[in-house]
Amino acid sequence: MIAYLKGTVLEKGKEHVILLCGDIGYLVQLPTHLIASVEKGKEARFYTHHIVREDASDLMGFATAQELDFFLKLITVSGVGPKMGLHLMSLGPVESLRKAVESGDVAFLESAQGVGRKSAQRVILELKGKLITDDEPGGGSDEAVSALENLGYPRAKAREIVGAMEGTTEERIRAALKVLSR
Repeated sequence: MIAYLKGTVLEKGKEHVILLCGDIGYLVQLPTHLIASVEKGKEARFYTHHIVREDASDLMGFATAQELDFFLKLITVSGVGPKMGLHLMSLGPVESLRKAVESGDVAFLESAQGVGRKSAQRVILELKGKLITDDEPGGGSDEAVSALENLGYPRAKAREIVGAMEGTTEERIRAALKVLSR
């Protein structure tokens, strides 16, 4: 599995670059905003997802581990393959995509090449509430949120409630349970 590449951009296409790493040139497919930021002859680094199928082997590249993680979540949605995931990633920064999914902005997702209304709705349906990052208030490291999630409460709702509370972990869990049981 190829997870990260660093090298010189040998060629630059519409949807890919050829990255020279040592004496080997890797064809790496990129979101359009990332292609615009790399220059032929300059050094580039990509977090990659290596897709091996019976008839092909593809490398998808991203500027950050966060972008790669978001892409991996996108391709878990039924009907969203690597190409469609890459087109969705081309819409802009991860944060704008996350906000579009969380707010149910079908039109924004539909504006990606090859993404229809049903696909956009499916992305929202399957990912809404699952894209909260650990650097937000009440992040994933919070034991109270984790405990509530283990009890079957939705992660987003648990973060929202616990984030507004103070006290020890036990006090926060007790208070959150009171609020959630209403």
